[in-house]
Amino acid sequence: MKTEEIFHRKITFNLENLDLLSISFIIVIFLSFAATFDKITPYGQDCWYHMAVARKVIESHTLPSWDTWEFQPVGRPHLYPPLLHLLITLFSRDAEHVIEGAMVVRILIYPSALFTSWYFTRWLFSSKIAFIALVILSMDYTFLAVFKELMSSTLFNVFFPLLMISFLSKRLWASVFFMVLCFYSHLSFPFLALFCLLVVSCRYRIYLSFYAKFFIISLIFYVPWAFRIVVFHDFLRTFTSTFVDNPFMGIIIGFFSFQIINPLFLLMGMKGLKKKEGGQNLIRLLLIGFLPVLIFYGGRYWSHTAPFWAAGVALFFEKYISSRKRIAILLLCAFIPQPLLAMEVPEQGPFIIGMTALDEAVYLFMSDPVYNADDGALKAFIEQHTQPDQIIHVDRGFLADKIVVLTGRPVDNGMWFEVGNDKMWATIENARLHERPAVFVYIDKGELPLEPTLQIGRYWIAVRE
Repeated sequence: MKTEEIFHRKITFNLENLDLLSISFIIVIFLSFAATFDKITPYGQDCWYHMAVARKVIESHTLPSWDTWEFQPVGRPHLYPPLLHLLITLFSRDAEHVIEGAMVVRILIYPSALFTSWYFTRWLFSSKIAFIALVILSMDYTFLAVFKELMSSTLFNVFFPLLMISFLSKRLWASVFFMVLCFYSHLSFPFLALFCLLVVSCRYRIYLSFYAKFFIISLIFYVPWAFRIVVFHDFLRTFTSTFVDNPFMGIIIGFFSFQIINPLFLLMGMKGLKKKEGGQNLIRLLLIGFLPVLIFYGGRYWSHTAPFWAAGVALFFEKYISSRKRIAILLLCAFIPQPLLAMEVPEQGPFIIGMTALDEAVYLFMSDPVYNADDGALKAFIEQHTQPDQIIHVDRGFLADKIVVLTGRPVDNGMWFEVGNDKMWATIENARLHERPAVFVYIDKGELPLEPTLQIGRYWIAVRE
């Protein structure tokens, strides 16, 4: 297929039977999650940070410039792009219901990412390849997991396929629009998008002048948030500088962190992308453009490139899916959990079984609504024994943000370690040692600076009068 036939076409296409089946498949997944909304609960650790920010946005009726709820009594500049937090506030009835709002967002963005990924593959290839890729993507546990954790980078997976279509069809303002959405979704992934598009433009040089216009205009719209980052750049710390003094060791740590790989899909994807044709070439370029993620974010590379690997697997399977019976068999395969290799994943590995999206839906249907009694008791204790502006001392970042979400109380810890400095920790440690009255909520009993007075589930509580 010639370059012009791929990259200079209109952005729509005529729907075929397999397209309708693909859309129906996505709708079924969405409705399955929506029907079990009361059983969906916060998963992982990242979600607590985003819900904490969303709660403070609701309470203050503005986007805060300074973090007055974490790392108190010092705080830090608030630099995290706001789009996910604004979406959570949009679906939250009030500050006390921010968890419910976040779960609505979680239900919406996974099917949205499935749809935009399918649309991009359909636009690039055929209805059959797009359908196969969609089913394969729904079976990818690494893709599902980041959405379950409500990571802000998942918004990137929603917007990036639309950005690619807009850019490759040379629609300037549509490209700028989706690029700006990426900019306000995540701090680093948008620059990965710019890098990917630069790689594509260098390969297909007819895009270089278009890329230059697109790049400049997009950055202009990013200036307001970029100005905030520049002003407080002293608070930004890289992954390597946070953990080790040796940058090489930092890269090693980043590369091997949370590596979860589906070796079968990886092998089939590589075989499917062997042909040197336009669509395959483009997918390979995107996989190359994402390589910085593999180096610095480890296994997040596989999560965020899953739609492209799924396209490769679909190209491999295309010749085998040749009848309605085989299409039905492929749909049944969407219920089969996948064997995965895991490295540097806490309490996992080296082999794990990854649930598919339909497995997750079935599991939710069969399970009972979950109420975390420990979190409820912790919330009640804090609200009863502390003042609204009293700082809670906490030993874990995610627990600190959980307390903010549950009670609105300020805490002396927090997540997103890339923003901070050593000076604030000296002040925090001094407050932990001398502040009176003081309430400590720790997971590690041995780290408490005084004897615990109460245990609520896995939480150890100490009070200094």
